[in-house]
Parts: sequence; C-alpha cells; structure tokens
Amino acid sequence: MQLFGIALIFFSLFSFFEFLVTANNDWDLLIFTQHWPPTVCVQYEENGDNNVCLKPRFPGTWTIHGLWPTKGGTFGPFFCSNTKFNSSLLNPIHEDLVSYWPNLQHGKGESSLWNHEWTKHGTCAASLPAFDTEVPNIQYISNIMLF
Repeated sequence: MQLFGIALIFFSLFSFFEFLVTANNDWDLLIFTQHWPPTVCVQYEENGDNNVCLKPRFPGTWTIHGLWPTKGGTFGPFFCSNTKFNSSLLNPIHEDLVSYWPNLQHGKGESSLWNHEWTKHGTCAASLPAFDTEVPNIQYISNIMLF
C-alpha cells in the first residue's frame, strides 16, 4: 500500500509540473530531487580529508535536494539569470528548511545548499509564472517546500 501511495504522489507531481511547464522555456520538465543523507555523507567525507558531514534532524528520511528544470535527454539549463539569493527572505520557513532541506556539509553555511540550488536551478525555474515574482528565490524555495 505504501508503494502505491508513493507512486500516486510521484505521478501527481509529474502531472502538476507538466501542466506548469510551457513552450516558452529552454527546458521541458522539472525534476524534484531528493537525497539519502547517509549516502550523501559517505560521498562528501570520502571526497576530502577535512570534510565533515552534519546529521539531519530526522535521520533515516530522504531530504530535499532541489527542483531542476531539465530539457529531456540533456542536463540543464543552468544559471539562467543573475538574480541574487537573499537568505533573509527565508526566515518565515527557516525551521522547515532546516528540517526537510538541510545542508549536510559542515562549515559551508546553513543556507549554502539553498543558495546553490537557487543560483544554478531556481534562476531557470523562475521563467514559470508560479516562480516569477518580485522575490523569486523565496517563491521557488517555498513552492518546493509544499511537497
């Protein structure tokens, strides 16, 4: 039954994003990515002698990695505008972000993952009306947190 629920959520999200994506973009789908913290930590710590991984608030659960605009069969697009990331705009949802979208890399700064995801992927997703607001980075991140 749990597998059916997960499949239903996946296909519902896929349909929702397929509806949002228009022909005016340089991409044709959005990929909602998650990661498994134990694997992320092993990879991160193996990549550098001084890399230390932080433990998430909810061990044993998947965490958000990001929402990636993608052109089928390719990688990207990436870095679509120079719109700057402003972490202070995230204060209203800060606790949820730390819980469900944590940065696991010690010493990188709590908002470094959110900044990276906005700069690399969110600036491209901002071409959608749902993300095209006066403060698009908060809209991009807030919409991801709805999942």
